[in-house]
This record gives sequence, structure tokens and C-alpha cells, in this order.
Amino acid sequence: MDKAAGNTRFGAALAGLVAAAVLAASVHGLIARSTSLELAKLASEHEAQAAARRQDFELRLALVGRALDPTSSAEDRQCVLRFLHAVTLDTAFKRWAEAELTSLQQDVDAAREARESADRTAKSD
Repeated sequence: MDKAAGNTRFGAALAGLVAAAVLAASVHGLIARSTSLELAKLASEHEAQAAARRQDFELRLALVGRALDPTSSAEDRQCVLRFLHAVTLDTAFKRWAEAELTSLQQDVDAAREARESADRTAKSD
């Protein structure tokens, strides 16, 4: 083998190695960017889910406050409890709402009877 042929083969091999290194660096960069984008997307989705859970909790807390508010009428509290019972998937929460509705029913009936009695009295006058 002469020196020129050896240099040509060496040059070709070196060029192949350089091309492989450039290709490997490009692939690595592409994977790194893809991974970074995927991680950013997952973080964004996680933040959105956390915000939705927080909003759901705050809404539920506000509704429970309205359902237990002693200054609200029994009928208003009953409406809120019925809504909470209808929309919740939490079985323990659903059982609590049922128990509250049951105990509140006497107050609702008493308020209705008082209203009807007042209406009858007003009509008879």
C-alpha cells in the first residue's frame, strides 16, 4: 500500500468519525430539547391540575359554609345540600350531605307550616 492510498483511507476514516460525532451531537441536542419540552409540558399540566383541585376545594368549602350558615333559611341550606349531594363523587361527603338533609328536613317542614299558617291567617283577616 502506498502512502497516498493510506492517507486517503485515513482521511476518509477521519471524515467518517467527524460526521458520526456531528450526527451524535445533533441527535443528543434533539433529544435534550425534546426532553426539556416534555418536562415543561408535564410541569405545566401538573400546575393546571393543582389549580383546578384548589379551585374545586375552595368552591366546595364555600358551599359547605353556605349549607351550614345559621343565618340562611332552612330552604336555602337545603338547596345547597341537595346540590352538593348531586355533584359530589366522594361517598363520605355524599353520606354527610344526606345526613344533613335528613336533619334539616324538620326545620324546612316547620318553616313551611309557619308560612302556610301565616298565609291562612292573612287571608282570613
